[in-house]
Amino acid sequence: MSDAKAPLKILSFNWHEPYLCALARTGHSFDVAEPRLGRDGARSWDRRLRPVPENLRLITELDARLNLEEGWYDLVLCHNFRDVAQVAAFEAPIALLFHNLLTGELAIGGRTVERRRYLDNVAPLAERAERMIFVSEAKRQDWGYEGRVIVHGVDPGEFAPHTGEIAAILRVGNHFTRREAILGWRQQERLCEGLPSTIVGVNPDLPQARTPASPEELKALYAAHRVYLNTTVAGNEDGYNLSMLEAMAAGMPVVSLASPTSPLTEGVEGYVSGDVNYLRQRLGELLAEPERANAMGRAARALVAERFSMGAFVAAWNETFRAAARPRARTFL
Repeated sequence: MSDAKAPLKILSFNWHEPYLCALARTGHSFDVAEPRLGRDGARSWDRRLRPVPENLRLITELDARLNLEEGWYDLVLCHNFRDVAQVAAFEAPIALLFHNLLTGELAIGGRTVERRRYLDNVAPLAERAERMIFVSEAKRQDWGYEGRVIVHGVDPGEFAPHTGEIAAILRVGNHFTRREAILGWRQQERLCEGLPSTIVGVNPDLPQARTPASPEELKALYAAHRVYLNTTVAGNEDGYNLSMLEAMAAGMPVVSLASPTSPLTEGVEGYVSGDVNYLRQRLGELLAEPERANAMGRAARALVAERFSMGAFVAAWNETFRAAARPRARTFL
């Protein structure tokens, strides 16, 4: 049998480069299949977001199936039910990770599918997953499945000291308009009207948006901008996302729409309210008062280090991987 402490061989899928890079810190050996998206071809790893870690190998879905047939993997980590459908017929144990609220996914789809009908349709796939993991408690409750919550891990040490030298609001996200239901694009526009702001991410329908050429460029934008704006929609998404946590880890204060799951304390790491006029006033103040912004940014950085510890994230995932895996009877190169 395999050494209980030896790195596991894990198959996953390329849906979330930053999250996969965080998982790579567990030290296991990952094959990451690049899903085919119809005529558009495979969803290739976006090196503008993250470099490929040394213990992560990109493969095709065909290679993944061939390897599964040969019994290569101790565990398959799926990110959605499409992934589960791809591997359900093979013997490898499956862990299913939920990044989003079901309510939010249905909202993005225009609520054309009724919730109960959707859950009934995916029930056979849900039963195939031996383990379920959720990135927040709200997401576990929203899906209604039993499973473990492992919150995001962010390392403040990866970010340069915050300067806030650019007196502008930073907004980070992909496909803001298409994902309006969870990212609150129209609220962002109301909040930023007449104020200097920078939109960052993959947003082909927003000519004013910029896509960083590298992770280092994104980190430089976090370091230089004065304040971060979060408008994730309560009920459809948590009161934060990974981009917001990265901004906080970089030492940025945050102005955010109110949410029951927001990690922010009003007036400490920034400002959080459901009142758009109030938030616009606070944005203007932070843009005009760099010392206040820097003090709140230091508090934000400390909060992330405490509540979204990368060390705790890695330890929780290692425990989960070991519990879920079925070690192979022989080692493959």
